Amino acid sequence: MPITKDESKAWIKRAKELRKEESDLADKLERAESIAQRKARDDKAKAEKKWLKGEFRAAKKSRAGRLKVMKTWSRNYGTTRCIKIDLLAPGRDEELMRRNNPVKHAVWIAGFCVIAVLIWMLKLRQDIRSSRADFTAAESQFMGIKNKFELVKDTQGRADEVEHKIAELDRLVTNRFLWAPLLNTVENIKVEGIHFTRISGDQQYTYEGSRSVVGPHWVETFTPAAMVESVRLSIEARDQSADQHALIQYRNSLNKCSYILKDLNCPECFTLDATLTPAAAGASNQTGRFIVFDLVARFPEVRRNE
Repeated sequence: MPITKDESKAWIKRAKELRKEESDLADKLERAESIAQRKARDDKAKAEKKWLKGEFRAAKKSRAGRLKVMKTWSRNYGTTRCIKIDLLAPGRDEELMRRNNPVKHAVWIAGFCVIAVLIWMLKLRQDIRSSRADFTAAESQFMGIKNKFELVKDTQGRADEVEHKIAELDRLVTNRFLWAPLLNTVENIKVEGIHFTRISGDQQYTYEGSRSVVGPHWVETFTPAAMVESVRLSIEARDQSADQHALIQYRNSLNKCSYILKDLNCPECFTLDATLTPAAAGASNQTGRFIVFDLVARFPEVRRNE
């Protein structure tokens, strides 16, 4: 936390007050010590004076004794005493206060913190550069893998589409309408007086595109594209029976055939399309007349979606 200028001034003022109090206490202590020393010296001097007076009285009669007493007196009370005055004490106290200034310590601590933050920022910047380089390398590698993945995915989609078309073609080929069982069924049904003149079959494939139809409540119905297979069988024959009702029997036999009913699922599919009663010339029946008829069967349409 930074130290304000007012706080630093307050600390300096407080330090000066403490220094002044310390100086006053030192002066008081020094005065007390000086008073005690002075008192001790005065007591000692009084004792020595008393002793010298006694010695002086005793040695008045001899010159050597007086000289000895005078030398002792001069040595104890005639010497000059020195007073020690420290003129550099205020400057030394100011220098000591300047060195112990808390603001200076705070500045040093703040400088150290700033240097540490700068070092941390430089390290963080270097880590960011290294991370960016790693990210760029990883991104380039990812883009290369992504391009390969897109290529593989596109190839896989095309392969699936081709396989789907092949499967549909195979289903279209294998599920086609088979004429042999139908012709065998028609051949095995025999009615007296019926003679075939012509059998024809028509198989058509019609393509219907996809369409969308919007029904009630705005519901859209989507119909996919499909191939519609239509099969038509036409049987032209002559009825040379005596009563000329053999064609009805023959038609009913065809409609009740198990193959047509179960496999083709087409009941009553054979209908009489047209009849023709020509002249009796060339007829082989007893009445001399025959009927030419045409039975047509339209089997259910088969839709094969794409």
